[in-house]
Amino acid sequence: MARPSFPLLPMKKANDNDIDAFSWACRELSRRDMTEFEIRLRLAKRNCSPQAIEETVKLLTEKGLIDDEKICRRLIEQGLAKARHGLVYFRAMAFSRGLSAAIIAAVEAEMAEAELTAARMAIEKKGVSGQTREKMGRFLAARGFSLRAIRQVLTNANLTDG
Repeated sequence: MARPSFPLLPMKKANDNDIDAFSWACRELSRRDMTEFEIRLRLAKRNCSPQAIEETVKLLTEKGLIDDEKICRRLIEQGLAKARHGLVYFRAMAFSRGLSAAIIAAVEAEMAEAELTAARMAIEKKGVSGQTREKMGRFLAARGFSLRAIRQVLTNANLTDG
């Protein structure tokens, strides 16, 4: 088998842990989407030097293998499609994965209508016969739906007031 004509690891190595930082990160990204924060954290746990971490993250970003906005969008879209949780829940999840507040806010603004649809679907799955507005409001709030979405959905739902 012929060897590739390009270098497999295009960065200088400081120690043995730095040697495979880029290839390790590529392997991990092939298994699961990871944010820049998660890559940095895991490389640091592998005792890679700060210089190797910076070079690896820079290369991954240049090659388009790390895209925090894309990860945030996919996380929220897939979650809202299942109609189990709302934007408040996914905001907390995105923060825990190290995504910036600016990225999360931008994606949330685009997904406001999808959250309403998800809240309607959650109420339909739960069943609304004989349920009070307060009870369904608590149900949606516990699932992480925003107050705006809860108010809009409950206004249009056929629920009892008391």
